[in-house]
Amino acid sequence: HLIAEGIENHNEEMNETNLKRIDTEFNEILSISKQLGQPLSSYFVLMKEFVDLMWTVSLVGVARGSASCYYTNYLLDIVQINPIKYNLPHWRFLTKSRPELPDIDADSESSKRKEILDIVKENYGEDNVLNIGTYTTEGPRAASLTACRAMGIDPDTAQNITNMIPRDKGVTWNLKDAFLGNEKENKKPSAQLIKATDEYPGLQELMIKSQGMVSGRGQHASGLIVFPNGYTNQNAMMKTSGDKEITQFDAEDTAFMGGLKYDFLSINALDRIRTSMDLLLEHGKIEWQGTLKKTYNKYFHPDVLEMNDIKMYEMLFNGDIISAFQFETVVGRATLEKVEATNFDEIAAANSLMRLSVDQGEQPVDKFVRYKNNPGEWEQDMIDYGLDLNERKILHEVLDSRYGVCDTQELLMILSMRPEISNYDLTQANKLRKSVAKKDKKLQMEQKKLFYDACRKNNVSDVMMSYVWNECFKLQFGYAFSLPHIVGYTMILMIEMNIALKYGSIYWKAANLNVESGIIGDSEKGSNYGKIAKAIENFKDIISPPSLSKSNIGFSPNEEDNKILYGLKPIEGINIEMAQQIIDNRPYKDIDDFYEKNVENGIITERKMIMLIKSGLFDEINKDRRRVMIDFVSKIEQPKNKL
Repeated sequence: HLIAEGIENHNEEMNETNLKRIDTEFNEILSISKQLGQPLSSYFVLMKEFVDLMWTVSLVGVARGSASCYYTNYLLDIVQINPIKYNLPHWRFLTKSRPELPDIDADSESSKRKEILDIVKENYGEDNVLNIGTYTTEGPRAASLTACRAMGIDPDTAQNITNMIPRDKGVTWNLKDAFLGNEKENKKPSAQLIKATDEYPGLQELMIKSQGMVSGRGQHASGLIVFPNGYTNQNAMMKTSGDKEITQFDAEDTAFMGGLKYDFLSINALDRIRTSMDLLLEHGKIEWQGTLKKTYNKYFHPDVLEMNDIKMYEMLFNGDIISAFQFETVVGRATLEKVEATNFDEIAAANSLMRLSVDQGEQPVDKFVRYKNNPGEWEQDMIDYGLDLNERKILHEVLDSRYGVCDTQELLMILSMRPEISNYDLTQANKLRKSVAKKDKKLQMEQKKLFYDACRKNNVSDVMMSYVWNECFKLQFGYAFSLPHIVGYTMILMIEMNIALKYGSIYWKAANLNVESGIIGDSEKGSNYGKIAKAIENFKDIISPPSLSKSNIGFSPNEEDNKILYGLKPIEGINIEMAQQIIDNRPYKDIDDFYEKNVENGIITERKMIMLIKSGLFDEINKDRRRVMIDFVSKIEQPKNKL
């Protein structure tokens, strides 16, 4: 029933492709249900309920992770990405060859997490919902300091010893590795650390034993457990130091003990998009459709987005899409400039390529750009490598969409499952994917042998297996992104680009300023002026002083001059109630009228009035702020007859 509704709501056709995909996924779900001895359908129904609850208070992210690979999830509105449209393989989410419970993450606005938790508890009952508890353990440096303190070693010496613990790429070594070495990871014992600690018998052993000890408790960043009949039947509750109720068992033990685990994550980009929507609604650019979800679906759902207008790609490269999701960093900007994407697939490729690097030779992003700009070069490189026509054809079939660069985990798996290469089954391909992503050279060499043996069994040439391993797989050694993750992240950027394209970049910039300055969120909190000042620094060329007749509570776009109008709440000393009072009492004939309405008969004090004059709020009445200040002071102060 729910699937049929989804087909109708998404205007999907009952064609062979769609029905076959539904049938495939249902067969997988049924098979896993039988293997686990419990119906998985209840998980999907409950997840849909959760997502619908989230929509009552927050935007919900388009998708996170492999959940977007199931057409079922799209039709149930758990995710917003149609996997058939974006070529996402169903086997990356759930398959009978890997029977396990689904694990779907959902993103919300960062500022709405508490509201979501409250509404889930209200809906399912306080005793049926708990945040997952976490335990803080002693890391290498903390363990070193703790052990030194226990042995009465003075703080300066303790710090010196701790500073001797080796680090690799910013990560502190495990103490056991530091003292004993680790042949598997090619780590040798630290002679300096050993010499320093030898002066204190028993210190080395105490340091090693201290690492990993529980030293605190807290709340899981996103994990939530829902119990059918109260948490006491399957778990236990304790409180954090901040008085938040959590499970007494950690995530792994809690999952084993029962209850359904859900991860409610948050991303700042959704706050920016929501703030943009609020501004667009306020200025009449879009119309409220009755609910947040319906309004979002009409204007910003992935199914209705503009994907090909070259103008929005130019806006992205020109910097009009500030804080472009996933491309905010120097590396992200540099990758965008190199790739010069003109469509969704190329932006998605840039999203993965900026995370890939090789120790020697041409970097993946540079190879992608070279092949994109010179289509014949990939073919020539394969010919020079020694690949025959049929071998090149196989690689073209898999990698043409990425101009010959194997940039995602799924492409790696697809290559390994090709009958003409290693003919792996899904389980073997998954093991290969996991091993390649780890920085374990021994494990990678083991997988290389298995891969080469499988290729030889299929009579694959040495040249072909070498090309696939060294030119395709090796790009991902140490780290690689998954395709569904990339598609989801890139879609968020497309929403940002659509806002700027269709309604003007000034709306997107104003929304970003509100988020970065902390204006959105808990309206009861006072303004953080340090945060506001830092945010304004990035927008100073396009900010106008506050306006008595136009300024809103936060920063707002002014299309007349394509600038951002300073808000009332960010003015020093003005809280949300004062700002709202100024708005409610409009219009004003003059400053005396403002004084009468807001000071004599309102909550604004004379001291706050001085701050408003300094801010330039009354410039549209009289631009001479000095004259305005003199007149106001003369009005409120009694003249002095003597010194």
